[in-house]
Amino acid sequence: MQSQILNLLRDLQASLGLTYLFVSHNLAVVRQVAERVALMYLGRIVELAAADALFARPKHPYAKALLASVPVPDPARRRATTPLMGEIPSPLDPHSGAAAVLLRRAGQRRR
Repeated sequence: MQSQILNLLRDLQASLGLTYLFVSHNLAVVRQVAERVALMYLGRIVELAAADALFARPKHPYAKALLASVPVPDPARRRATTPLMGEIPSPLDPHSGAAAVLLRRAGQRRR
């Protein structure tokens, strides 16, 4: 069913020249439907790239960790893990804990 809906969205996009803002936690679906991806962490965009580039060469530490956490269906293949270090940040103070470290590593300034 999901595949049929995604195919319908793609067909409508092609025939009508539509643009979608597609929000999902399912990286496999994002990879299938998106041309560009904005990856968010605690409500902030931490990486914006063409989908192929983001999935092949993520730059932000959170993007690397997130993509490394996707299961590989072949048990013979192993993927290098990218653990996130530090404390879980508070949504009330997103510049504390691991988020502050991730933002500093990515070269972003605290706003």
